[in-house]
Amino acid sequence: MKKWIAGIIAAAAVIIGVGIYAYQAQQSNVVRIGYQPSDHHAALFVALAKHMFQKEGIKVETYEFKAGPPETQALAAGKIDVAYIGCVPAITAYCKGVPIKIVAGVNQGGSAIVVRKDEANKIKSIKDLKGKKIAELMKGSIQDCIIRMALRKYGLNPNKDVDLIEMSTFNAVQALGAKQIDAFIEPEPGPSLAVYKGYGVRLMDTQDILPNHQCCVLVMTKSFIRDHPDLAKKILKIHIEATKWINEHPKEAAEITAKKLHEPVKVEEIAMKHVIFSYNLNIPSMKIFANFLLKIGYIHHLPNWSDFVDLKLLKEVAG
Repeated sequence: MKKWIAGIIAAAAVIIGVGIYAYQAQQSNVVRIGYQPSDHHAALFVALAKHMFQKEGIKVETYEFKAGPPETQALAAGKIDVAYIGCVPAITAYCKGVPIKIVAGVNQGGSAIVVRKDEANKIKSIKDLKGKKIAELMKGSIQDCIIRMALRKYGLNPNKDVDLIEMSTFNAVQALGAKQIDAFIEPEPGPSLAVYKGYGVRLMDTQDILPNHQCCVLVMTKSFIRDHPDLAKKILKIHIEATKWINEHPKEAAEITAKKLHEPVKVEEIAMKHVIFSYNLNIPSMKIFANFLLKIGYIHHLPNWSDFVDLKLLKEVAG
């Protein structure tokens, strides 16, 4: 009797073990991807709309974040495997010990400083922002870094001479229209939407501050790359394919992005012209950002670039 019971238990253990293995094997094809509601991440929107993941046999779970800093928290907690994210929060996270790697570029430029239309005659340059209330996506975002760089360049103290407040892109557009703020620095389509609605005037693109600067990057956790190298390559392949598709089909890409963000197609057609979609990286600009982050105390040491930026997969996939 005891032998019979022991046999049943052993058999059950085998069955359970096989079940767990099958479940894990099934789950290994599920990739959790973080993104933000911005034109910058149109490659992900296109990949989803064109069923690129499905064609590669990959199940994707997407998670939306307001900005980069909370996205890095999700990476640190192991809640997402891959992230479309600004290079500045990625740099900050890496320097704080989050085990991530940048594997490709997503976009360059694509943000702008917009001022209220009724104040446009008074605000002609960055120095005219003194004493003004400026909305930014979030402290620690790439927009936060760039506005601080610009203000300091024109002799203004970001902590004393202006009032920087955190606000999501679409809330910032509405706040500008309601005259609750004087200006904002936000990613597209925010700037183009504010101009389209007649709320504001574009003062300066971030590319005017740092030409062709890296904005968003594709980040993967080190554990995801290590444990699922084939999946990592497939994700990168899809990202490259989607990025090329955007540049080859700008009108349809604008339609897909407009549907995702619930904005007029006309706005997206304008907005996406202000974004450079590229899977290549402008590493020198990222080093400029990192040096500035170190200077203002956001990080306490520079990244180990050879570990942080890993282009081996990109070279394998893109050739």
